[in-house]
Amino acid sequence: MKKFTSMISMLAILLAMLAGLGVSVSAAENFMIEEFPDFAWVFADESKQTLEVFGYYGAETIVTVPAMAGGYPVVSIGDVAFAYETEIRNILLPDSVRNIGRAAFSNCTGLIDISLPDSLISIGDSAFRECIGLTDISLPDKIKNIGESAFLECAGLKNISFPSQLESIGDGAFWGCTGLVEISLPDNLKTIDAWTFAECTGLESIVFPNQLETIGESAFRRCTGLAGISLPDNLKTIDIWAFCECTGLTDITIPVNVDSIGNMAFFECANLKNITVLNKTVDFVDSAFPWPWEIDTIHCYPGSTALSYAIENDIKYKLIGTGTIPLGQVSGGEILMITDARMVLQHLVGKITLTEEELDVADVDGDAKVTIADARLILQMLVGKIDEFPRGS
Repeated sequence: MKKFTSMISMLAILLAMLAGLGVSVSAAENFMIEEFPDFAWVFADESKQTLEVFGYYGAETIVTVPAMAGGYPVVSIGDVAFAYETEIRNILLPDSVRNIGRAAFSNCTGLIDISLPDSLISIGDSAFRECIGLTDISLPDKIKNIGESAFLECAGLKNISFPSQLESIGDGAFWGCTGLVEISLPDNLKTIDAWTFAECTGLESIVFPNQLETIGESAFRRCTGLAGISLPDNLKTIDIWAFCECTGLTDITIPVNVDSIGNMAFFECANLKNITVLNKTVDFVDSAFPWPWEIDTIHCYPGSTALSYAIENDIKYKLIGTGTIPLGQVSGGEILMITDARMVLQHLVGKITLTEEELDVADVDGDAKVTIADARLILQMLVGKIDEFPRGS
């Protein structure tokens, strides 16, 4: 009875400490099993056929959670069950465990190793928050969801192996994991949620899945070690502040399917000098990119929103063309001819309609439209008044 009273007192203190995590634990009728005096238990569901670890009150540095207790299989580690147990170094979980609850191992600052069983399906919010001693985590393949802040500020975490079936990673799941150097995300992942890898300052490289569609708000904010990334072709949305303050980035290519770039998505990326935008109609605001004077060149298509942005902000640009016809040679001849200027004029008065490729090479001044100024420049080139088109300079 004295042991039980002591455990209740400890639990009350623990719940008060966890208030700052925003974690609430519902009341449950917990009980002891004589065979395992260091654990408190609750039934995992209404059937009362399986058990959940409710709390741990031992003093061991190596803890083994039993697969069976009192004749019941142990299938879950409950909310805050081991939270703030700073003396624990190693935890062995049985193959029967399917779920790890909210803040289950939060602030176990001495934890250096935990064996996650192949049976594990889900990891709850803040499950391993601030477990600063963890260096390696291999997540079993059955896990489809990682909770919010699950590994937040696990500063010692250097290696993580993601499960092949992973579908979602919660907000801030790896925020502040400054020891991570590289990550490879699984193919099933379509969304990287808000703040997921924010402030992972040691992160240098990322392998994105081909099916990724959305990079969320501040997902990689202040990843200052990130030097180069290749965004997947299926990506559609880059949310606000997604790569804000990633000062190691020097080049970025925005894939053709990206239709929206959020406010300040690449803002304060002071070393981002070259930006290639492959979608002609991508929607973005001026502050999506670094200050205009920090950008060297924007590579974009004629008539694109990116070109308009470059012109409006006096940023040097290079147009992406087909490359099959030299500038000005609208007729497709081997050399520049009077016919080329004539075709531009005929197009302007509606006598002929130039193809998209012909319009591209006719735009010799690079203002993303074909006007009489382009015909004039072609004529000036023919008579030797200029030796280079403005667009080629």
